[in-house]
Amino acid sequence: MVKERLGTPLHSFRSRILATILVSAAVAVAVAGIMFFAVSRSRTIRTVADTEREMAFSMLNLQEKTELSPAEILSTVQSETLSGSTMADPPAEIVDELQTRPVAERLNDGIPVAYVSLRGQVVRIQLADSGHVLPDMLFRIGSAGVLFLFVFGVVSVIYTRRITRPMMVLRDASRRITEGDYTVRVDETAFTGESRELMESFNSMADAISRTAYLQKDFMNSISHEFRTPITSINGFARLLQSPEISPEQRSEYVGYIAQESSRLSRLSETLLRLTSLEHQPGPGSVESFRLDEQIRGVILRMEPTWDSREISWSLRLDPVTVESDPEMLSQVWINLIQNAIKFSPQGSEIAITLTGGQQAEVCIADHGPGMDVETLRRIYEPFFQGDPSRGSSGIGLGLPLVRRILEILGGSIRARSAPGEGSEFRVTIPLRIQPDRKERS
Repeated sequence: MVKERLGTPLHSFRSRILATILVSAAVAVAVAGIMFFAVSRSRTIRTVADTEREMAFSMLNLQEKTELSPAEILSTVQSETLSGSTMADPPAEIVDELQTRPVAERLNDGIPVAYVSLRGQVVRIQLADSGHVLPDMLFRIGSAGVLFLFVFGVVSVIYTRRITRPMMVLRDASRRITEGDYTVRVDETAFTGESRELMESFNSMADAISRTAYLQKDFMNSISHEFRTPITSINGFARLLQSPEISPEQRSEYVGYIAQESSRLSRLSETLLRLTSLEHQPGPGSVESFRLDEQIRGVILRMEPTWDSREISWSLRLDPVTVESDPEMLSQVWINLIQNAIKFSPQGSEIAITLTGGQQAEVCIADHGPGMDVETLRRIYEPFFQGDPSRGSSGIGLGLPLVRRILEILGGSIRARSAPGEGSEFRVTIPLRIQPDRKERS
């Protein structure tokens, strides 16, 4: 099915190109042949007429200067191409015309014929073999046309194959990608000009497809793992609850585990839906003007039960900065970043947040947690990546990918700096106003 879908149209395309070239060539040959025949016929008639006229005047000249008879004059001047003969009963209009002019000319079936009067006899001058003039002309033109079409056809086949070769290469490569081979690449150096640019574009597309397929596979594996773990726990504790031998304390404990894993599943589903919707969202949902420093303070206050129990203190230096952006989306950024800072901060440590304005707003959130190595820093924006499990993370690995996607939509950016044992610092920059093109897309 794949071969029929990918192969047949290409052969049809190549055949159509070749057929178009050959038909165009045939039409060109036919038009050129007709024009050449018309021009050649006109020139031939004119040449024959001139030659017959010269022969007629030569006969008249011999008549004036010699005493030769008409038959002797004819034998003297006629050639292999022209022949002359006396007419026993010439047409009256020819006789009348010869009384007023030395030579009379007519067209007989398209062939010139000249008449001249020699010593009272009308002599007819014409081609020696006029019946083969037009057929010979047509034969020469036809032979030249057939030869031209043959040569042109051979050259067309060669160049058609050369023109369609990039298409054949792309067809085969596309077929392999369709069949699941994402490692296929075409040799760009074997082509030049636009064909090479086409091959480079194909290789770039193949690279993107390969990366997307890998990320999709990894994403699905991660989703399966993330869902399977809490579902397994819920199923296990539910089975334990069915036992009549468990104590009330155990029953309460198992119910707590089930509630905890159910909440985890709910958060995972909610975050996945939010991330999926953001992937297809071209711009901010609603743009408002608001104080960014007040929004950050509000997020910290809403999280007080989380950080107060861990005796975390705050170092806040928030300049009064007004931005024009999507408040709901930005709130998700601060919730995720501050939540991470609280999660990884030691008991009784301090979290520092600074906000400065200028041409753009810049927010820096720094904690004194365990920090991250270079490899972890490189992968923190990958979905479901949670770094070193020994750090005690209880998240699902979607917070930072969500943050980065939101900032991409709002025209901002995020940078992370960290080292093992030195804590982590996240620096977010956002424009003071949403660009007009982003507003239009929303």
